Amino acid sequence: MTADGCNRPLFLNYNSFSDKQMRREYRHIAGILTAVLMVLTMLSFTCPAFADEAAGRAAERYARPRMADHRFVDKEPDNCSYIGYPFLDTKNKTYTWEFPYSDDFFRGDPGFFSLKMAQGSLGLALSAFKSSTGIVDPQYETYLQGAGFTNLYAFGYDTEPTKDSLSGVIGMRQIDDFTVIASVTCGQGYGKEWAGNLEVGDDERHYGFEKASEILESNIAKYISDNNIEGKKKLWFTGMSRAAAVANLAAADSIVSREYDAVYAYLFGVPRTTRKPVRYSGIYNICGQYDPVAETPFQSWGYERYGTDLYTPAQESDVDYHRSARAASVVGDKIDDDGFRNNPEVNYQLRLIMEALNELFETSAEYTERLQPVIIDAMNDPESERLDILTRALDRVVPEDIQEKKELKTFVNYMSYIAAQHTSASQRQVDDGSWNPDDPVEANVVLEHRPVTYVKWLFSRRDPRLIFTENTLSHRISFIGNMDVEVFRAGTGISAINSRGEVYIPGDSTSGPGKGEFGTFLMRNGSETVLSLPATDDYTVIIKAPEDMTISVFDIFLTPRRLKSRAGTIYLGRVQKGSYEINVKAFSLAPAPAERGDGECSFTSSRFRYSPAVVMGNELDATKGTHMSLSLAYRSVMVTLTVLAVMLIACMVIAYIHRKGLKAGHEPYSDWFVIAPHLLCIIILAILTQTISYYLFTIESVRAIAAAATVFAVFLLALRGAIRSKEPGHFLVAAFMLLGALVTKEYYNALPIDTFSVVSAVIFFAVVALLSVIAVRMFHKATEEEKENYKWDRIKN
Repeated sequence: MTADGCNRPLFLNYNSFSDKQMRREYRHIAGILTAVLMVLTMLSFTCPAFADEAAGRAAERYARPRMADHRFVDKEPDNCSYIGYPFLDTKNKTYTWEFPYSDDFFRGDPGFFSLKMAQGSLGLALSAFKSSTGIVDPQYETYLQGAGFTNLYAFGYDTEPTKDSLSGVIGMRQIDDFTVIASVTCGQGYGKEWAGNLEVGDDERHYGFEKASEILESNIAKYISDNNIEGKKKLWFTGMSRAAAVANLAAADSIVSREYDAVYAYLFGVPRTTRKPVRYSGIYNICGQYDPVAETPFQSWGYERYGTDLYTPAQESDVDYHRSARAASVVGDKIDDDGFRNNPEVNYQLRLIMEALNELFETSAEYTERLQPVIIDAMNDPESERLDILTRALDRVVPEDIQEKKELKTFVNYMSYIAAQHTSASQRQVDDGSWNPDDPVEANVVLEHRPVTYVKWLFSRRDPRLIFTENTLSHRISFIGNMDVEVFRAGTGISAINSRGEVYIPGDSTSGPGKGEFGTFLMRNGSETVLSLPATDDYTVIIKAPEDMTISVFDIFLTPRRLKSRAGTIYLGRVQKGSYEINVKAFSLAPAPAERGDGECSFTSSRFRYSPAVVMGNELDATKGTHMSLSLAYRSVMVTLTVLAVMLIACMVIAYIHRKGLKAGHEPYSDWFVIAPHLLCIIILAILTQTISYYLFTIESVRAIAAAATVFAVFLLALRGAIRSKEPGHFLVAAFMLLGALVTKEYYNALPIDTFSVVSAVIFFAVVALLSVIAVRMFHKATEEEKENYKWDRIKN
């Protein structure tokens, strides 16, 4: 509740504050990722009088723990051997790299983090991947054999994956007076095991990961028994993604069992696993701050990880991110000459997706009951590789009330907008270097979860204190109004964006792609500008109004450690043409804009409840005309098909009246009474198909329905012509056109996502026009002799 007793969302459109606008439709992508299916939380509140002070305390708390709280080895092993092999990345793309191994990894205290051991563990984790095409299969033994491990035991690789299956490999190596048992499971290419990832449940541990960890632990116990391993034993766990979650639970159980002299677990892109986390020594969870998989299941549902979390840097929260990213870029050039890429705009979008999903499913119990069954069904759908998988799932959720029905619909609409942006040939992120058009959409969207990204980070520096960050807190400051925004740090201009969305450096007269690489994130959609700033330093933000106008400015804190955002501040007011200054202090929310001598301003401030729904609604409003919402596309197709059905009924009525008229001696009506309405529907459906292809690239099902309906309308016209002419050959042609409608639907479903071009549109219209001409010519044309006979028949009667 706000001070005046109102429960209002933080993000408002400055043009109106009506309840209707606060509930505008919203939605988002990633149909793409099922990993993204779990989200974060809604904002909590503080009393306005103490809000800034409380927000500052919360900000400092969530920016910790510091690097000083972690223990790192004093001296890394200098006798490492390096094992090189190709490893799989997203969508079966392969890279080649060398990973270190040393027996000294296991001679030290597991409570001290070793960067070299983390690098070697990543190599072992990647070697366990499977590919759907068999590009590098099987190679799970590559790293272990190169490291001198023997008696390798692989399980699950030769069986068809199911919801409850697991594949991995175990090996052993005798070092000094102890035996090291290495264990790694498959973290990519595991097929139907995805369904187990989505079985969250409502218990202490993630249900699907818990079942998989039981499989791993039983295989380790069997391996020890089969190989008669006695005496001192040390366990080495590693894995990435799903495999990391499984290993996180198994490592915790192994530590609790006290059956082993030491447990080493280095895990990557780790999903959350338990509601009762313990910071066990020796378990290290290495995660990207905006890795969507590492945020599932949601922290707001009570889930965390066993062990210690170590985060790689993020542009949004790290003041010196550009230095870290350039070090990672050197590794990227060695791997594939592609440097290093990050995408803060996608990070912003994925965060919104998770926040919005959490608004819809606020507890794990609600998710388990309402969304889990339908998302698993969608995963088992033959079309499950498509980007609209989340759309398919949400379409099957039964809303509890009218408001939730609106939220579900608008969420799906927002997803189609984001998907359309990312599959568009004019994808704006290509220009600034954050999007690689040669990679699949999925690979670009889950950039922080890609194996190659973790490789680049881990090999970027020799000191882990320079790789992992203690700063995870950032501001998200939004400006609504037609203004330029410039950002300064310590008096130096670091980034800016104008009202046209062009990024530049303040004081630099030029602008364009690549300006301010790895600098402050600025994004503009229509009249809204979004700015991300690390919360650990001071900044000056200058806004420049080109005219007298109404503007709004609002700020909230964000961190991957806690995706439940704290209350923010919004400033609403009028400004005259001129420049205005905002001095953003570390760990403090942004103050109201202050005039700089060349303009006057008047602002009021309020505390508002944050709502991702309204943020998405603002973004949709700001981008009207650049995309077609999914609901509008469906509605357009359904309306056209309804009109076609009504038209057919009208034709049948006209035909009935006509037959009665013929018996009464009336002249036959023109064929165009039938032809014209069909042609009108065919034209509308054909235009609608190409409009959807242009504005809504990713929702194949809608586009396919529209295309098939177009050919089906031609079939109906041909069928009417065959009935009029009563010629057998015409019925055969009509049957082929019906088959053509079915083929068209399958063809459009099988097309790549981004298929629109002027050439393809012209070809489509030409084919439809040709079929329509054939259908029209099938109508029976009365000869002059038939007409004369008709007249004599009337005279005789």
